[in-house]
Amino acid sequence: MQKRLMNASVVSSLVIGIILSGCSSVKELTNVDLTNMKIWPFGSSADTPRVYHPVNSVPYLCEGNKKFFVRMLDKGASAWLILPEREVLLTQSGTSKVYTNGISKLDLTTDDVSLDVNETTKYVACKANGVAKVTKVEPTPAVEPITVPAPVVVPPPTVKQETQPAVVPAAEPKVEALAKPAEGPVAANENVNEESVVAQKSNDQEAVMKALYAWANAWRTKNSDVYLSAYSAKFKPEGMSQKAWIAQRKQRVGGNSGEIMLVLDKVNVEADANKAEVAFIQHYTSGKFSDTVAKVLNFENENGHWFIVKESSQSRR
Repeated sequence: MQKRLMNASVVSSLVIGIILSGCSSVKELTNVDLTNMKIWPFGSSADTPRVYHPVNSVPYLCEGNKKFFVRMLDKGASAWLILPEREVLLTQSGTSKVYTNGISKLDLTTDDVSLDVNETTKYVACKANGVAKVTKVEPTPAVEPITVPAPVVVPPPTVKQETQPAVVPAAEPKVEALAKPAEGPVAANENVNEESVVAQKSNDQEAVMKALYAWANAWRTKNSDVYLSAYSAKFKPEGMSQKAWIAQRKQRVGGNSGEIMLVLDKVNVEADANKAEVAFIQHYTSGKFSDTVAKVLNFENENGHWFIVKESSQSRR
C-alpha cells in the first residue's frame, strides 16, 4: 500500500513540475513534446493568403503597389471601377477605350493602363494582374487541456456493519439540452437573410448609379431622346406643363450649339427595391454659361427599370 501511494505521489509531482516549467517562458515551452501533451499548433508559415477578387472583374496592379478592379458592363459601353474605398460607374467616350464620368478617367488604350481618380489621385503603369493578395487572418485555435491522471487513493479498511442502502436521487431533466438544437439553424437563417438583404441593396444601388450616369451622359452628348427617356411618365416639372418642359429640354439639350461640360460630384445613393434618392453636386458649363447646383433626383423602379419621378435643385452660388 505504501508503495502505491509513493508511485501516485511521484506521478503527480512530475506532472505539476512540467506545468510549472511550461509557465516560465514561451521559449522553454517549445522544448516540450507537444504531440504527447495534446496541444494544438498555432499555424505555420506555409499558409496560403486568401485572394480578394470581385465577381466578373479584372484586377490591375499599378506603380507603387496600388490596386483596383474593373468590371465591364453593357458589352463594353460602361465600366464599373472598384477602388479600395468606393465604387464608380464610368461611361465609354465615343468608341475609344477611354471611360469617364467627367471627374475620373480610365484609359485602357494600351497595356500600360492609367487611371485618374481626380486631380490629385492617379494610378499609372497599371497591368492586368490575376493575383491580388490580402492579408489572411486566421482565428486562434483553442488549446486542448493537458490530461492529468487522477492520484491513486487507497480506501481505508472496510468495517462490516449494517447500513441502510443509499438512495440515489433521480437526475433532473436537462431542459437546456432540449432547447439548444434550435439555436444553430435559427442563427444560420438570420445570417443568410442578412447577407441576402445586403446583396440586394448593393444590386439596387448599382442599377440606380447606372441609370444616373446614362442620364448625365445623354445630356453631355446632347442626345435629347435618351435624356428624356430617363424620366418617368409620372414626372411633373415645377412651374410648367409637361409638354412645355419637354419642348424646353429638347431645345436646351439637343439644340445647344456649344460643348456641354457636366460633372457630378459627391454622389450619394440611398436605394431599396422600389425607390431611390440620389443627391449630388452638379457642375454645368456650356459656352459662356456655367452654374453649380445641389441636385436631388428621386427614382422609382418600374418593371425592372429605374426612372426619374422627381427632380429638385438649389443653386450653390
